[in-house]
Amino acid sequence: MVGGYFAPSGTSGETLERAVKSAKQAAAKDVERRAKMGAKPSATPESKPKQTAIGTNADGNPLFEDERGVRSFVRNGVRLTESVGMAPKRGGGMEVSVDKGARTGEYLTEQERADRAKVEKARASADAANAQQAAELEQEAAKPEKTAWRNPEAFIRIAADDVSALRKADVERVIREAPAQSREMLGDYIAEKRPDLAEEVRDVQQELAAPAAPVAAPVTAPAPSKNRLVTDERAAELRERLKAKLNLNQLNSDIDPEILAIGAELAVHHIEKGARRFNAFARAIANDLGAPLASIRQYLRGWYNGARDMMEDMGESVAGMDDANEVGTAMRTFDQWANAEPVTGATNAGTGENNVGPSIYQDGAGPLAGVPANDVSRPESSGNAEPARAGSQQGGSRAGSQPDGERNAEAGSRGDGATRPDNAATGGKPRVGKKPKAAALPKPKTPTEQALTGPNEAIEKASPINVPGIDFVITDDVQLGQGTEGVKYQDNITAIETLKKIEAENRRASPAEQRRLARYVGWGGLKNAFRVAGSKDGEGVAKGWEKRVSELEELLTPAELKAARNSTTAAHYTSQTVVEATWKAAERIGFAGGSVLEPSVGTGNFLGLMPQGLRPKSKVFAVEYDSLTARIAQSLYPNAAIVHSGLQEFQRRLSGARRV
Repeated sequence: MVGGYFAPSGTSGETLERAVKSAKQAAAKDVERRAKMGAKPSATPESKPKQTAIGTNADGNPLFEDERGVRSFVRNGVRLTESVGMAPKRGGGMEVSVDKGARTGEYLTEQERADRAKVEKARASADAANAQQAAELEQEAAKPEKTAWRNPEAFIRIAADDVSALRKADVERVIREAPAQSREMLGDYIAEKRPDLAEEVRDVQQELAAPAAPVAAPVTAPAPSKNRLVTDERAAELRERLKAKLNLNQLNSDIDPEILAIGAELAVHHIEKGARRFNAFARAIANDLGAPLASIRQYLRGWYNGARDMMEDMGESVAGMDDANEVGTAMRTFDQWANAEPVTGATNAGTGENNVGPSIYQDGAGPLAGVPANDVSRPESSGNAEPARAGSQQGGSRAGSQPDGERNAEAGSRGDGATRPDNAATGGKPRVGKKPKAAALPKPKTPTEQALTGPNEAIEKASPINVPGIDFVITDDVQLGQGTEGVKYQDNITAIETLKKIEAENRRASPAEQRRLARYVGWGGLKNAFRVAGSKDGEGVAKGWEKRVSELEELLTPAELKAARNSTTAAHYTSQTVVEATWKAAERIGFAGGSVLEPSVGTGNFLGLMPQGLRPKSKVFAVEYDSLTARIAQSLYPNAAIVHSGLQEFQRRLSGARRV
């Protein structure tokens, strides 16, 4: 032994020393070389990874997997390993990676092969469905419009079963909704088959052919709203209306139907903006209204739940929103998270605006309801508005303030030239009413109206006291609020003519007449139906609307005409979708019947769409500012107490009334 190294016998000491030195130098160089390469000095070879049996492959061979996730199997005594990726590791060695998605059947277990087959089958089915849908859309788009024109009845079916059942009021809608290149041919076809509609067809064709009115000056378009369901522009309108409604709080009731409807729609706007959780929504809408959370606490649950239900019914996603139970929990802990301090922003209380309109009577006294058609005793008025009772004349005295501040003397007319009875409470004198324009000839009847002819004639000929009051029920076939401007105008005219005919004959409306009255939508958005205020004869009329303007001016009294013209910028029509959602929300928050207050009833859509289960359990009191609209509502819902007045003028407190 020399220097710790074994030396064979016969080796000289000097030779051995040189060999040892040479070996040490070689070892040092090897260490240095490995250090430069980033590798560790050679050591004991790593042990083979441990193999674990996990099943069998597609060929029935046992399948193994080591701790690195690498799989292998043995075939004919040879171990076959799947392809792997290798990359150097810091500090030496290699890192192994496996692409599991690229494994073939010989490296998959039986369960994995079955799962992969299901995924591939579902993917193939989806691809086939998408391909079929794309082919159908492409085929539909490639159809020439001449093919559709070969069957002109196809266009007419949007309003009637065939051309023989087409109503005059629907001619404009049918022609407008046809392709532009087919309108003239379609109009000629209707005029040929229905000579009685030829004049209406000609008017529509002339209106569509008239050049568009020149734009006065280019106006920069506002930036488009990012919201899709309720835009920023719509939200601004809802915000102002909701502020105004929240400021009319004389009756101290719980829930107002219009506040629920407007608030639910505005809630959709904030939810779409990102305030999907209830707490975030509550703060967002309070900030939007410039009101402390505590002041709108009673409405928050109804607004949020109503918005969520509307979105869900429309097929919109409600992911991330709180359900009814979570909202209930938030309301029970309201005082723990709500900020009761007013949010920065102008409130209605600080505007200083006077929302109280002019007095209905100069002396502040007098009833607002009509005198019953028959001799029915009633207490003297003490200055407060009296509701119209079931069994009273539906078209009787309706004196009241107009939106322009003028008193509508004509609204007090019974329409048949009869003298108005003296009013002991006001000391008023008898006044002679104005006889209205003769009722227009009846329009072609729909199949539904044909079926009602017998009962209708019986009701129209009966004495009012012998005809039971039946409240109208709005159904989908009424097509509430549907149609073009021309259709809505004609529906309004038909409703007014029907109302004045009923009032002139001093009776209730028949079911068919109630259907016509229910189609009245008011004049919001129909400004073309009126001559510009202050314009001379032959001026201030929209092109194509001359005939309609003259017709309306002949039909309405001057006061009614002025009130209708003023309502074009203020009247609002609540759609059937919103009304039904509001009732649904009211039922969900616990309303199961009782006293119902409608502070701005319009023609009564909220009454006509009341759920059937609530009708026999509810007692309705309603108020409407506009004379024509109030009288239509009274004819539609004779069992409801409907007052023609502004709510701000009606000071009587309703004991126990609950708004829904």
